[in-house]
Amino acid sequence: STSGTPTETRSQVTPDIEKILNSTSGDSAANRMDKQFTVNASIVGFTFGARSTSLELGYHLSPNSILTVQFADLKTLYDNDYGNTDEESDIWLTSGRGRAITAGLKYFTTNSFYIKPEIYSRDQEKVYSTTTSSSFFSSSSTSSLIDTERGTIRDLGASFKIGNQWQWENFTLGCDWVGYTQSLSVIEQTGDVDSRENNSISLLNFYLGATF
Repeated sequence: STSGTPTETRSQVTPDIEKILNSTSGDSAANRMDKQFTVNASIVGFTFGARSTSLELGYHLSPNSILTVQFADLKTLYDNDYGNTDEESDIWLTSGRGRAITAGLKYFTTNSFYIKPEIYSRDQEKVYSTTTSSSFFSSSSTSSLIDTERGTIRDLGASFKIGNQWQWENFTLGCDWVGYTQSLSVIEQTGDVDSRENNSISLLNFYLGATF
């Protein structure tokens, strides 16, 4: 048998390379085809000035448009050693705790990159400062808590996020890279929190999940 000429060989190889490149660049978009539901879980993130874990449910309107509902558990950024006394530390451990529900539209502008406008409802605790006094008249110096500035907020607002979501058959991996959150209506608040919580930044909300 005889092999083809160099010109014939190049003409056969070139379409194969182009097919591979086109398939690679369009994998996520192609793998979203014919999908209807998505379930994503985030184990690490930062939103509303707190650490967060979340569960997101999605319904596919089209391969490039997904309606989403997300339930977030908000956790404090502080640890047990923050504060001069156990009482002070316990108070700071409540700062940032709460819950949030968001509903939005994840719209893919490219293969994996998306924009995500949302509306949200939030219920969250905040601690802004604590004051302690120290006594040096005893054999060992002691500290006691004398003042705390804290509050709670329940509000409605809007946010806008950008991110990437990669799709392999039924497996999903993604991240809301950055987002901006704006409070629009305060339902209930205690303490001086309404003027401080009008907006916030969300960062690096990584998630993984399944699409089917």
